[in-house]
Amino acid sequence: MSWLARLQKPAFVMCPPVYLSNKIRNNKWMEEDNSTINVGRALFQWNNLYELMTTDAIVYLLAPNPNLQDQTYINSFVVLAHEPDIAILSNFRAAGRAGEEREAASLLTRLGFKVFQAPPYFEGYPCLKWIHDNIYVAGYGERSTLKTQRYLAEAFDYKIIPVKTSPYLYHLDCLFFRLSDEYAIVAVDDIPKEAVKAISREIEVLPADHNDAMQGICNSIRLRRIVINASNEDELEGEERKIEVAKNEKLKRYAELAGMEVVFVNLSEFLKSGALASCLVAPLNYRHEE
Repeated sequence: MSWLARLQKPAFVMCPPVYLSNKIRNNKWMEEDNSTINVGRALFQWNNLYELMTTDAIVYLLAPNPNLQDQTYINSFVVLAHEPDIAILSNFRAAGRAGEEREAASLLTRLGFKVFQAPPYFEGYPCLKWIHDNIYVAGYGERSTLKTQRYLAEAFDYKIIPVKTSPYLYHLDCLFFRLSDEYAIVAVDDIPKEAVKAISREIEVLPADHNDAMQGICNSIRLRRIVINASNEDELEGEERKIEVAKNEKLKRYAELAGMEVVFVNLSEFLKSGALASCLVAPLNYRHEE
């Protein structure tokens, strides 16, 4: 077992958004938002998240590459919970993302991981979520293929519950959030009923509706007894604010049920890329789940 797996402290990877851009519009959110990213504001918001993460975690930083506009979104790999020495690199389908996995591979190798390259197509931690033991939920559709998810499950001896994603909720982290050993928040309006039933056999499902999912209730980060979620509630008005407040209140109720508290951070600049809190981190171990 690697030293990171033995470490009694959560460990994550992040990457400062120095070269963040939406010039290559590679998802539905970006296609419909013509605004330009304010990199200075993005760096300020990212730093707020980074400072919060480092209160109870070791955070390794990837050096930003000027040729990778989306590198700050850490979906270039996944570390397996049941095989904590193994990291699987992404194989990107989205325009502008290829190359991020090579940057991550260099760090992962130095940290002592056994690094494997996924076949086409697979987008790492946002598409493969651990439940318990060797049971995972596997997202497929826009970014990862079901064929590759099944191949990886067989190659690394784990079982998957496949969940088809959609053009707007294109990563599994938009649809599933493991809140604790007992509970998972699941976007029940956006996942086939048979998949919800399969998940409920492994962990108790706390339902989120379509509005909750679109507002990012599942795009949260667990840091031990804290749940971190993106919200710009104070900047919104009217119906948008009402929907955001409802999401926030539901997340706080669910967190309280699990004996946790929620911390909200404003990451509105990253919405221009269609991204929220969970997009900005990837774990190197699973101590944050304890």
